[in-house]
Amino acid sequence: MIKDTILYVDDEVFNLETFEANFYKKYKILTCNKPMQAIDIFNENPEIKLLIADQKMSQITGLELINKILEIYPDVICIILTAYAEIDIALKAINQGGIYKFIVKPWQKEDMLITIENAIETYNLRLQNKILMQNINKANDLKNAFLANISHEIRTPLNGIIGFASLICEMELTNSEKNEYFNIIKINSQRLLKIIDNVVEISKAGTDNLKLVYNNFSIRAILDAIINNYKFEIISKNLNINIFYNNEIDEIYIDPVILKNILNNLIDNAIKFTDNGEITISYKLNEANFILFAVKDTGTGISKENIKEVFVPFRQLDFSSTRKYSGNGLGLSLAKAYVKKLGGKIWVESVLGTGSTFFFTIPYKTEVVNSKPTFKFNHKIKKALIAETNNDSIIFLQKIFKDINIQTFTAESRSKITDICLQNPDIDVIIIDLKLPELDTETIIKEIKKITLQPKIIAVTNYVHQEDNTNLIDAGFDFFIEKPFNKNMLISFFSIQ
Repeated sequence: MIKDTILYVDDEVFNLETFEANFYKKYKILTCNKPMQAIDIFNENPEIKLLIADQKMSQITGLELINKILEIYPDVICIILTAYAEIDIALKAINQGGIYKFIVKPWQKEDMLITIENAIETYNLRLQNKILMQNINKANDLKNAFLANISHEIRTPLNGIIGFASLICEMELTNSEKNEYFNIIKINSQRLLKIIDNVVEISKAGTDNLKLVYNNFSIRAILDAIINNYKFEIISKNLNINIFYNNEIDEIYIDPVILKNILNNLIDNAIKFTDNGEITISYKLNEANFILFAVKDTGTGISKENIKEVFVPFRQLDFSSTRKYSGNGLGLSLAKAYVKKLGGKIWVESVLGTGSTFFFTIPYKTEVVNSKPTFKFNHKIKKALIAETNNDSIIFLQKIFKDINIQTFTAESRSKITDICLQNPDIDVIIIDLKLPELDTETIIKEIKKITLQPKIIAVTNYVHQEDNTNLIDAGFDFFIEKPFNKNMLISFFSIQ
């Protein structure tokens, strides 16, 4: 057990010996009979928590010594030993600050012990508060830097969306130009969605709100899908992508969304910081029956000083306004949180100027489970009810349904849903936004099914994880679709011949 350290300064050696004999078993006692050497002792023993000084000494008074010590070591707790005649001086010193307490000589062991214990506790509490305030200030600095950064990251795609939307509306353009500008808007919208998704996910990661939904899935399929999404960046940078597939462990029982997010964040990071060269992705089974993944790049690399910062949320190694690489500082912290949730570990090895290799492990499982079948309509849809309050979403869905010859009705409240169902019991599908005001999903589903069993009931969600989707099915919905809407997905989903 490490003992707390006390320095006792008194020019009478007998007093020093008496103090040490009484308290050496519980505390580490340092003594000094030459007050001017006290600072040297502090320099050699910065762990000193308590300074006890006699007020009346030949070279310097106790108060004068304490004032000198506090200039260098402001956190130390200071106690003055004083005679009755010096009490007024001690009280004045306490009122001015810097002195924790004074003790009248001769002191009693029990009283001194209680005072020492309280003083040490006060020191520890002050130190904890100091560390807490430092952490709060550091967190505030990171938060402010993140907010400034995320504002920039959001404004960048917004600038592309708003700017090119105004060009399409206000200028005469060729069809080729329109298609180019629409594509730019689409790409920037996807970037904006990714930023929002990351912010939402980091708030859920590491908490009980992040639920895992396991399924059998192919690692090859996940990697191929990710690389396909980065074709443009890979081609534009002329990067070589090497993937070493392992057919022996390709099929894995995992939450595929979480695994894809881990790999996506690591690959995204590798592509972002590699201006030329190659990226190598591999995975193998280790002796502990964990799959060891490695994402290696020939990019900028990371200094030893910054290695410990790469997984910190909202932290980027360059927060300056002139930084070269974009990003919001969430990708790697999300990857770490996801890996931990799966029961694995993540780390990085890097050489500045040469490149980095990110490693992570996850348990290897091959359990076979029966998944719920994918939902499909069993007849052609002729009528659809859209229960939604957002006018943009209504217009979008009406346009989609009109193009595939589906008649639409709209409802902005629960009562309106039941009214339309009573008037049109042959409705084929009801699409309900879960953000509909005063919506009680259990009640509305029961009310609909009392009127008609004809329609399939589809939930519209803004942002959910697979666990949330499963809960929707259990609540009575037939299926779910997520915002933002994907035109091709909707057409494919509802176009039943």
